[in-house]
Amino acid sequence: MKVVTVVGSKKGGKTTVVCRLVEQLKASGHRVSTVKFFERAASIDVSDKETGLYRRAGSDLTIASGVSETAILKRVDKREDLTQLLSYVPADVDFVICEGIVDESRHRIVAVREPSDLMEFVNENTFAISGVVAAKQFVHRLPIIDVTVEPEKLAALVMSLT
Repeated sequence: MKVVTVVGSKKGGKTTVVCRLVEQLKASGHRVSTVKFFERAASIDVSDKETGLYRRAGSDLTIASGVSETAILKRVDKREDLTQLLSYVPADVDFVICEGIVDESRHRIVAVREPSDLMEFVNENTFAISGVVAAKQFVHRLPIIDVTVEPEKLAALVMSLT
């Protein structure tokens, strides 16, 4: 399984990069999972619905199953790190695309609004620049790929990772 993180500034286009990348990888026949860290929300559950009520009552693990999806809500004392989250991903998944997870050791795409924001996020594992900034005219040593125009180019780069 190849893991790619998409990091960058607020409103830098991270979600768009993740969505276009997932679409392209799926169209190429790959199994893809995503991981998202929520920074501003304490919980991903809706507090006044059944699952929120169960959790407030003390449930350590709540499984919600609908007609076309299942969610597992697990109570944790602190946020699980990426390694812990990856242990939940089935072994047959080819790619995991992570948004908002700063893991310095993982392959990284940087999505920011302005070229001046790049220095904060680019590291030795960054292999591409995308997001809002990719539509602007500037030069960088890394490939700059506008995922809204050339999503297949970014997907090919991801598929070539070792």
